[in-house]
Amino acid sequence: MNTRTHPRLIGAFALGAIALVLVAVVLLSSEDWFVHRDRFAVYFPGSVKGLNRGAQVTFRGIKVGEVVDVQAFLTGLEDPLIQIETVIEISTAAIDAPPGVPRAFAEDASSEEFSRWLIARGVRARMMSSSVVTGQRYVDLDFMP
Repeated sequence: MNTRTHPRLIGAFALGAIALVLVAVVLLSSEDWFVHRDRFAVYFPGSVKGLNRGAQVTFRGIKVGEVVDVQAFLTGLEDPLIQIETVIEISTAAIDAPPGVPRAFAEDASSEEFSRWLIARGVRARMMSSSVVTGQRYVDLDFMP
């Protein structure tokens, strides 16, 4: 029994298998690729030590986003000379309304309108400690007086 294997067939099979593995890795590692997210800049007074990229952004304990960037920049002012900007991404789909209950803000509201609506109602960001041992922090959003 002398059957000859075709090298192109083996190569096509190997490429197909690699493509399937890559697609599986991407699909299993992604959280919400098609969810609309809005970016906001948050400024904290003092040190942001322990707040890193990828840290959670929560609203009363529910994950609604993550920290995208933390960077310091010169303001050009005397006080504060250097400001630390924390850029967060929030998924608006995390806030849901049951059937029959109208949303308090428009579905097609811009990021600016959405943020003004939240700030006007007292939503504020604060840094919280997620682990005393490691010193890691996260951003928590809540209604403040």
